[in-house]
Amino acid sequence: MSFALYYHPLSSFCWKALIALYEADIAFEARLVNLGDPADRAAFQAVWPLAKFPVLRDNTRGKTIPESSVVIDYLARTEPRAASLVPGIPSWRCRPACSIDSSTTTSTRHSNRSLPNGCAPMVSTILSASNRRVARSERAMTSSPP
Repeated sequence: MSFALYYHPLSSFCWKALIALYEADIAFEARLVNLGDPADRAAFQAVWPLAKFPVLRDNTRGKTIPESSVVIDYLARTEPRAASLVPGIPSWRCRPACSIDSSTTTSTRHSNRSLPNGCAPMVSTILSASNRRVARSERAMTSSPP
């Protein structure tokens, strides 16, 4: 089989990738990953070091595709039966031509989806500090003058 999908059945993101594969009738090897098992986790991290689901491995092209939306985009671009999964496919197909190459487009899309998650702790710190300043300002405005 050309494709292998690393997934866990309780992840709704994995459902999205599974639905795309089944809807397009694309043969794939389903690889259930138990992150609670150290051996399973290590084997999965060898494929995708971030150990996040789902991950599609295209053995024919030698590519590893993470994230459900990126998996669907990749399938729509590489598998004729999956082209209908992305609305407005003719204009969508122009995007890779506007970038350096299709793998750059895929990695850019992945960065676009994962960067906000990686920045969450910093954003949380900034928002917490901002909220404290707002709370102080509101208290100052509502308290009676001495």
